[in-house]
Amino acid sequence: MSAWDMYWLLRLDGIRTVLEPFCVAGVVIAIVLLIIYVFARVTYKMQQDEEALKCSKALRFPTICVNTVASLLVILYVALPTTKQMAAIIVVPKIVNNEQVQEIPENLIELCNEWTKDKIKEIKGTGK
Repeated sequence: MSAWDMYWLLRLDGIRTVLEPFCVAGVVIAIVLLIIYVFARVTYKMQQDEEALKCSKALRFPTICVNTVASLLVILYVALPTTKQMAAIIVVPKIVNNEQVQEIPENLIELCNEWTKDKIKEIKGTGK
């Protein structure tokens, strides 16, 4: 792993921390704009109010843009792993795919068997 990879690995939590308020603000602004836009459209449809039509036309493009940006920010925030998650993504496959780790030494298995037998005798001997 290079120093550059390590830097970005350690910065992931900071990036998520900075991204979080932008996500919240973006979603709040998107919802408010969407409510105003829908209210203007409904007002125009029900009362044939020309000002409501102008307002809805003026808000259409900003509403689409803000909703798109807010959606992208939320997707980025959700998809961006934390430092711990990224470390697991990098380290776990290397450990699992390592042949030395996959092969448990016979000595260790024998030791575990002997320890288990001793514990069973100990438990039976105490009457539990």
